[in-house]
Amino acid sequence: EEYVISDWVTLNEILTLAEASKEGTKFKVPYDPFLDLKASKITLLLGRWSDEESIAMMVIFGNWFDEGTFDMKPSRLMNDIFPEIKPISVADIVPAWKGK
Repeated sequence: EEYVISDWVTLNEILTLAEASKEGTKFKVPYDPFLDLKASKITLLLGRWSDEESIAMMVIFGNWFDEGTFDMKPSRLMNDIFPEIKPISVADIVPAWKGK
């Protein structure tokens, strides 16, 4: 498997960038404990996604994030093969959402 990776960031780092792009706005962020996720207990956000299928999907993704499923550790990066290609970083993308 080969990947092009811009940068490794956590969801908390993305949150910090998003808050900064909103000129210091602090988002209300719930953190569901791992054991709650395992028990399919989640915090519903703004009344969205309240049907059972959506909740099940959020539980699955929450578990995957907690277990590190998305922490890719490729043996080879396309970045190394093509160093002239510079992927855009998360820090460059988030300010583009400013005002949205």
